[in-house]
Amino acid sequence: MMALLAVLGCVSLLGQVVLLREVTVAFFGSELVILLGIGVWLLGTGLGAAVAGRVRGVALQAVPVLLLV
Repeated sequence: MMALLAVLGCVSLLGQVVLLREVTVAFFGSELVILLGIGVWLLGTGLGAAVAGRVRGVALQAVPVLLLV
């Protein structure tokens, strides 16, 4: 099971790298686009984690503290 999760993690990391490189090529290597892409990606991940935590009934008391950092 752990080996399967490790393979899944490696494949997803590879997919993310390829996607980011393709976006970079599409926008002619603009660093602003890379910055915006990574920012939106991380924001979406954070929002998804917050929503999932609320759905599971977990209190997210640490979220305001993390937003201040």
